Amino acid sequence: MEVLSKLDIISSDDKSFFNLLCQLDSLIKNSEDFRRQTPNQFYKILHIKLEELLFADQKHWSLLRFILKCIKNSAASHKSEFSLEECDLCDKLVQLLDIEVLSIYEKVDQDQFHFHLNILQYIFNLVQGNKSALDKRHLQWSNLTFNLITKVNLDQQVYDISSMILLNVYNERENSENLYNNIFSRLNLLDFVNLVEFVEQKFKNQPLQNKFSNWTFKLLDKMFDFIYSKYLIKSNVEKFTVNFRFFVIYHISDRLLDSKEAKIQKCYLNFESLEFFCQIYTTTFQDILSLFDQILEKPFDDVLHLFKQSKLIAGVLCDFLTMEETRHDNHNMVIFVQNQKQLMKLTCQLFKEINCNKNYIFLVEKHANENIGEWLLLKCDLVRMIGILVYENESNQGYLVNDQLMEIIANNLNLDVENPFLREWSIVALKHILCQLDKKYVSKQLCSILLGMDFLHPNLNY
Repeated sequence: MEVLSKLDIISSDDKSFFNLLCQLDSLIKNSEDFRRQTPNQFYKILHIKLEELLFADQKHWSLLRFILKCIKNSAASHKSEFSLEECDLCDKLVQLLDIEVLSIYEKVDQDQFHFHLNILQYIFNLVQGNKSALDKRHLQWSNLTFNLITKVNLDQQVYDISSMILLNVYNERENSENLYNNIFSRLNLLDFVNLVEFVEQKFKNQPLQNKFSNWTFKLLDKMFDFIYSKYLIKSNVEKFTVNFRFFVIYHISDRLLDSKEAKIQKCYLNFESLEFFCQIYTTTFQDILSLFDQILEKPFDDVLHLFKQSKLIAGVLCDFLTMEETRHDNHNMVIFVQNQKQLMKLTCQLFKEINCNKNYIFLVEKHANENIGEWLLLKCDLVRMIGILVYENESNQGYLVNDQLMEIIANNLNLDVENPFLREWSIVALKHILCQLDKKYVSKQLCSILLGMDFLHPNLNY
């Protein structure tokens, strides 16, 4: 091929060298056949030119970056062969990858940074399109990218490309789940937390779909079940940051959607998980209640972040206690949660705040027409939880009466368009209280509210 022959005989410091690289780049882009059947001469020549430039007294990073671009793009099509020449070049590039450059990317020449980034992109292209290369080098590449994701302060592109490689390196192999778990077992909790914090902070004020489509987030999602069983379930929730706790709550909520899967049942539907959920619930509710005195003064994004967590974890706990898959031990699980007195008090306190706090009501009205407004609506989730907490539990029923919460619940019996199930869950909660409660504890005001309601216990004569 003419352009390769010319590159072979010309020095890298010749003025025409760059023009020849441009011609080669254009050929690679425009010729599918060249990408599918790249001649061995291509890898051999570019390998030599790379070494010439790398050992020069003054490195021309722009030329090195351009050569890497050509190599990377040559792997952008499916191939069945991984020649000795390409293998040697690839191994050399892996040796050249400088993690220090990737960690101080803001201080180095950008061509130098992109030279190293292109090495990772080249490996990803091989993982995607060259099964022969993947068979030969999957262990080397998985180790390389695993080491990268455990480093702190790298550029987001480095984490994302490394995650793309890790997510694809074992996808088509037998026992892929075991192979992935072998990698994940080398990850300690601090490394996982650091990576989560990086992603959560990066996407904090962006639409959720941006985060969900991010490759590093996808890798963290794939790791979650393993990390949950090995580390999280035994962790002290109070040490979690707000961002990390949100990540954990979201993933637990997401996993429970697939509760019919045996893997999910084994990992999440047990007493150890229930205790962990209660800890998260309690800690989250403590944090959100601390906001109410200054709910209008706090940054709205911080307020919304806590409301999202509260809504999700309330849904998690309610679903866990009522789903078909936990029926076998449902009675004991409900009793366990009912006996969490701090959880009971925080639930009731938050329910009172969102019904009576004028600043909260103002905040809801202010954001009512926005997409995010639904996250501020917690009444339905909380009254559903209250219904579970008072079910056949006289101690908790008495606490509600003494705290005057029955009247607040009863005031939610009107149909609310924004909370279509609020009335139904309020009825359930009141039925669970009134069916056992001595009628002398029920105030005249509550009696007047309930008069004529068809759900009253037949033995209660008002």
